[in-house]
Amino acid sequence: MSYKNIAKDLFIAENTVSKHASNIFKKTGVKNRLEFLQRFRKKADRKGHSL
Repeated sequence: MSYKNIAKDLFIAENTVSKHASNIFKKTGVKNRLEFLQRFRKKADRKGHSL
């Protein structure tokens, strides 16, 4: 899902979505959405959760 679609669904600006995503990436130590999702999926797999 694109930032544009997320913003539209949440009735907020695309820049707001981008800024929040950037803050999440910094806090989790990743560089982009792909890296974030890979890390998240790996962690979920270790805990026995399916996505």
